[in-house]
Amino acid sequence: MLWLCILLPPLAPDALETLALWAMQWSSQVSRRADADGAGTLWLEIGASRRLFGDHDALRTHVATGLVQLGFAHQLGVAPTPQGAALLARAGIASSALTCAQLLQLLEPLPLALLALPGEQLAALHGAGLRRIGFLGPRSRPTAA
Repeated sequence: MLWLCILLPPLAPDALETLALWAMQWSSQVSRRADADGAGTLWLEIGASRRLFGDHDALRTHVATGLVQLGFAHQLGVAPTPQGAALLARAGIASSALTCAQLLQLLEPLPLALLALPGEQLAALHGAGLRRIGFLGPRSRPTAA
């Protein structure tokens, strides 16, 4: 599976539903979530869609162009997991991760704050010397930076 995440600024709830329906032109698997502040997230499973619309970069371009034409600010991320795609979108990373290994490589240097952890958990990790997502993996150890 390959997921495209679309992060959107705060929207009216019906706008997010409308965009989810609009996104179904590229995938039959679309899910949505509205945050407490009204910001929206859409996930599209695009693995099978690539056969119809071209590779993941072409599909990403189609979606981005459509969102711009509709007047929506957005950030996109592509990864083999929905949350991985959301993290790449949140970080503004234009590169797509097609495998879990590529996703880990892209996430490794990113700050822990992107994980949206509760403040006390983030403070505890920082107190232990952990600053980047890559420090959380089994292979990584913090080094002086």
